[in-house]
Amino acid sequence: TFTKYKINSKEEESNSEEVEGLEATQLTYAQAPIVQDGGNWLYEHADGEKRKVPSTWTFPMVSLRDIYVLWNCRNENQKIVPMKSFTSKDVSFLQKGSKNLAEVRGMMNVISKEAASKGFEIKEVMTTTEALNAFSAGVGALNIPLLTPQGKARDIARTKWSSASRFKQLPSETEKAAETAC
Repeated sequence: TFTKYKINSKEEESNSEEVEGLEATQLTYAQAPIVQDGGNWLYEHADGEKRKVPSTWTFPMVSLRDIYVLWNCRNENQKIVPMKSFTSKDVSFLQKGSKNLAEVRGMMNVISKEAASKGFEIKEVMTTTEALNAFSAGVGALNIPLLTPQGKARDIARTKWSSASRFKQLPSETEKAAETAC
């Protein structure tokens, strides 16, 4: 099973737990883990490989805040480890799985590095509250424009991670040249 975290202002289900505005809605998958290896649950796939996610798992297309929680938090009930422990092999059965993992890893590392520079402890496994606090402290490091092209305010925390990866402001050519000259 897998838990998808999402932001929602209304109560939806009795199996949801609200933590500081974050609501965890459970999505249940039929496959149960077969092996526990050093605290990591593994699922056997049709190709014989053991992975940290069930064969029915799909890459979460959720907001930046939600993916940061999934990245850092373990779910004992759902038997899914934090996504930051995933390897390419764990998601290789998905179309674009390894590419998505690499994109998310890059953004999550930027957020975590910034949060750590502000005094937040980035643990191997975090609580939801710790992850949300670290996210709030570090998300600005992605340098995502605060305004849309239409001039509307952008809620970066609610922006889907896949959109955020396109919005990131990369260093300009001038800044790149200055860095390489040093």
